[in-house]
Amino acid sequence: MMFNELYEEFVKNDFKATKDYSDKEIEKAIVLHQGDSIPGFPSIDSFLYLIQPQLEHLKDPAFDTLANIFSYLDTLSQKLVEKIFARFPSVIDEVQE
Repeated sequence: MMFNELYEEFVKNDFKATKDYSDKEIEKAIVLHQGDSIPGFPSIDSFLYLIQPQLEHLKDPAFDTLANIFSYLDTLSQKLVEKIFARFPSVIDEVQE
């Protein structure tokens, strides 16, 4: 469920990753990163240059989801350890560590 909500806005039918870029900005990126690429084929560096700001928008939601999943798994593991080792209370702390 957490993964479905993570990038919900990016999987809508009307989402366009390039909506913030004009043709001039794309052309500028291609010219800036032309380098050793095959003529007629844009460099991968052009793509990376253009996609980097988009990736920055995805970073914070991904870290938040990771933190939530870690917290959930930590709580779940503590409950499991307490249930499994209920007969051995002195071992619970050691196992949880």
